[in-house]
Amino acid sequence: MTQQVLILGGGYAGAYAALGAARSRGNANVGIVLVSAEPDFVNRPRLYEPDPGEHLRHPLAPMLERIGASFHLGRVIRIDVGARHVILADGATLAWDRLVIALGSQTGRPSVPGIERAFDVGSYDGAMAFNRHLKTLPAGATITVIGSGFTGLELATELAERYRVVLIERADVIAPGLGEGPRETITRALEALDVEVKLGTTLDRIDGATTVWCGGMVAHPLTRTLHAERDALGRLVTEPGLAVRGVRDVYAAGDVAFAMADDEHPALMSCQHAIKLGQFAGHNAMNELLGRPTVPYRQPAYRMCLDLGGAGAVITEGWEYSVLKDGMEAKAHKREINCVWAALPAATDREALLAFGEPGTSKYRDAPRA
Repeated sequence: MTQQVLILGGGYAGAYAALGAARSRGNANVGIVLVSAEPDFVNRPRLYEPDPGEHLRHPLAPMLERIGASFHLGRVIRIDVGARHVILADGATLAWDRLVIALGSQTGRPSVPGIERAFDVGSYDGAMAFNRHLKTLPAGATITVIGSGFTGLELATELAERYRVVLIERADVIAPGLGEGPRETITRALEALDVEVKLGTTLDRIDGATTVWCGGMVAHPLTRTLHAERDALGRLVTEPGLAVRGVRDVYAAGDVAFAMADDEHPALMSCQHAIKLGQFAGHNAMNELLGRPTVPYRQPAYRMCLDLGGAGAVITEGWEYSVLKDGMEAKAHKREINCVWAALPAATDREALLAFGEPGTSKYRDAPRA
């Protein structure tokens, strides 16, 4: 029977794991199967934008077919490490010789009364539901955004041109996760857009007004079913090559992986880290199966680009978040990131597609994307 690398998840990490595995496979007789509950890759970094829709979805099957991989539509409900197979919601089972878990993340919601009434833009369905609701509101209606992390800031500044926005943050400073570097720029932008900011505020309930929960993401719940070490967000702790610590022949990538980008900093739940994690995980899963050396994941360079709506954007460099540029010049770069860098590779040439799977490199400009 042909050996098989099975990849769970059709987001950034899963798609790039397939590219990494296919590139590493060469002419070896090993199958690559990607399993996803959705037929399409979704450009998640753009879900905060106005009118999200089909233009943010790109079918996975054509890309996989071009690199000699298969697509299986189905929702994984159980990972059986001992039997080396996964079980799908329809009862089907899929076997694996090496497994890459790239199931991504979902919005984490606290136990707050009324939280079920809050919208979110952490998923395509969530963003679409919120967009439908927005179309029922008059211009100038009040929208409360909870959380001043990446998603909360991008959504609040985008909405501010059409609505009255109240941004609630439980910390005593705005954007606590981004440090001092961009804080002045962010504060200035919020003031220019008339976003009302309430710091040091914790809601004890969600009322009937339009509220969007942007309080952070947690790893896919299936990570909690493995007998493995996890961090506070449910991410599986990995070895340097992204093998799940303590679990044989299983790798993790993207938002389900707690992996060190350098000697001090773990990779973030972001597309720029998910892409590289996918490349390395797919490459290493295939190489290890074929008896070849694996490559330690490293991603020491880090840049952040935050959209600030009508106030432009801000770009920082390094884990200290030192500001490189802001305003409309940064906004143009952010548009390129969202529309080009963060899209699914769309090359029709097999070799051009496989170039995207090379671990540790950026092939963004070397082939067309969706």
